[in-house]
Amino acid sequence: MTELVETAQIKGQRYLLERYQRPAAVLLGYEDFENLVEIIAEQSDREFQESLRQSMAEAKSGKGYAKGEILAMVQEWEKEEWENNSPGE
Repeated sequence: MTELVETAQIKGQRYLLERYQRPAAVLLGYEDFENLVEIIAEQSDREFQESLRQSMAEAKSGKGYAKGEILAMVQEWEKEEWENNSPGE
């Protein structure tokens, strides 16, 4: 069992455990488990899903931003954040 756990943890191998020739449990690394929990949480978050659908629709219709535009916006936000949080003001 130790070898299976190490393989799941280090190499990302996943194991389906059966009982009476039927799936009963899964052995996977903790990082894989965390990723699955995050995916499930995102899928059950209706607001997130609606936002994602809207973003995909906008991207398909050409209502998006180019990489350079996004970088410029982020730099501007960072500049404003720095100016608003500078000591002495």
